[in-house]
Amino acid sequence: MMLRKIIYVSIISFLISGCAHDARKEYSGADYPSSQYLTATGIGRSESEARNQAVAGISRIFESRVYSDTMDRVKSVVKGSGNEVSEQSIESNIRVVSDMELKGVQVDRTWFDKGKGVYYALAVLDRSRAGDNWQSEIRNIDSSIEGEYQVLNKAGSRFERYMALKKILKSWLQREVIVSRLRVLGFTRKGTPSYNIRSVFNMIPVLKSQMLICIDINGDYAKKIRERLSEALAGSGFLISNDHDKADVLITGMVVVNPVELKNPGWEFARATVALSVIDRKTGSIVGEITQNARAGHITYAEAVQMAVKKVSGPVAGQLLGYLEE
Repeated sequence: MMLRKIIYVSIISFLISGCAHDARKEYSGADYPSSQYLTATGIGRSESEARNQAVAGISRIFESRVYSDTMDRVKSVVKGSGNEVSEQSIESNIRVVSDMELKGVQVDRTWFDKGKGVYYALAVLDRSRAGDNWQSEIRNIDSSIEGEYQVLNKAGSRFERYMALKKILKSWLQREVIVSRLRVLGFTRKGTPSYNIRSVFNMIPVLKSQMLICIDINGDYAKKIRERLSEALAGSGFLISNDHDKADVLITGMVVVNPVELKNPGWEFARATVALSVIDRKTGSIVGEITQNARAGHITYAEAVQMAVKKVSGPVAGQLLGYLEE
């Protein structure tokens, strides 16, 4: 009888341990040698959280290296061009591009640790496959930039040339981020582009210093918005002109303020709405549109109006700068 119990307990223990091992599917480094794969393990209270953490772990391998490598490359090109561009704008663009999702990352397996009560996930990136994909992306970007140079050469106005150059620069920054990712994997870029990016860094500040912007906004509170836009644009290096006929770019629009009815006794509310159009004066084309609104409340309607106008002025200026700078 005792022998039967021992055999029974042994069988049950074997089955439990075997099932637990299968459920966890624990990761062995031999499955994915570092020479061929990048791996990261994520931990979470749920399987989805563990998966997200694993993918984020792969991204973190690239983040700091890609950003620093790309900035170093930009600085070397800027130094060689002899001109300065907005470092803040460049940094912003690099961060946006470098934060883009890494293609090719896969979550290979997940498992649950009953003892700790947490999930694990293993994310994997095949070095060779990712390298081939990124080489292809770089070739596509180079082809796109060459096409954008043709648009630049056909541009009929100073503003068109400026925006074409900004588009080329943005594409090139995307390219350099991918080149940096290749370096993280231990690969180098194959081939040399036919264009000279230093010419872009040369031309952007020159055009910016020559391009006149006229702000023509209507409405009872247009003056405050106009002053805020002028301050923001001038602070970023753009030239403001009051001469409509000499301007390269016209910023036109309206400021409208309306009362807002809310069930809040003793308080008055107002909403300020700003709608702007960015116009290439030479071609007459509307090349951009911006709309922002903000609501504010106070015990008097007049003060609520002032607060709403002030509140909306910042986002409008930021959106306009974002359009012109990025």
